[in-house]
Amino acid sequence: MYNPFTNAQSSWVKYNSYVWKTAPNGMEYIMPVESSMPEIYDPLENPEEIVLDAIRTGRICMSKDAETEARKAIFDFIRKYGLLGMMTALPTTPRFIEYEKVYLPKNRFIKAETMDTEDYLAHFYPFERPRFKKKGIESSWEIDDPTMAALFLTFQNRLQSQVMTFQRTYGERYDWLKLQFTDWALIAMTCFFYYEDRDNIDPVQRDVYRKALEGFDSTVPGFHYALTDERPVLVWDFHSLSLTLQMLLAFLLTDDKRPLRLCRNCMKPFISETSDEKYCSTKCRKARERGE
Repeated sequence: MYNPFTNAQSSWVKYNSYVWKTAPNGMEYIMPVESSMPEIYDPLENPEEIVLDAIRTGRICMSKDAETEARKAIFDFIRKYGLLGMMTALPTTPRFIEYEKVYLPKNRFIKAETMDTEDYLAHFYPFERPRFKKKGIESSWEIDDPTMAALFLTFQNRLQSQVMTFQRTYGERYDWLKLQFTDWALIAMTCFFYYEDRDNIDPVQRDVYRKALEGFDSTVPGFHYALTDERPVLVWDFHSLSLTLQMLLAFLLTDDKRPLRLCRNCMKPFISETSDEKYCSTKCRKARERGE
């Protein structure tokens, strides 16, 4: 895959253990174990692997009769890559803490267009709120845990809101995670079925496919300019794993040389070595030819 994100702030944090917890409102969350330790990594080092894992997880989530498998797939993904950072992905800007209110575009998770910051944070800190104080655009945040303080220092040049998603008390709702993974899988499947059926469907049906894909609105990561010795460059600011995945998926689906595809035989997502490859393996190709 051509990497358009050569210059990017994309380091992310995952913990060595996670746990299911049920909040007082009955919602299930996945969050780090209280004694777990963080690990910093770069999702862009293996962009194809993380996107394929996300699509595979979403495909499992789409099955109405596979709830146990969906829970396991999502939990395994979180253990491998960390939580998605949905808190910074949903608002119109990841700098929402600098505003008097949180502003939200149309999305599939929160219906309100504006929220008080404290109310918004409650969606992601279901048990222990951060000691966060806000007055107008001014805010302060207290950290006692030495490990969490070390994380804060490591990412002191990043947004406060992003560093807050790296704390052990931060969690994400299972139903929201399931919906997000399902959406990513649906995007890949919509592209697959459109080109698979395009020659056999009428213009109205084609338009249905196009409009279905347009329905997946998303906020996009920001960027800033940096002056290097040779030339100015764009530095992408990935403040959430969710937006990192969203952009990687978009570029893989539209890649001219090695695009992401779904196998015509088994529907497994794979990276095509050529622009017209249809099967994930020789076995699937031969099985399709035999009509199995």
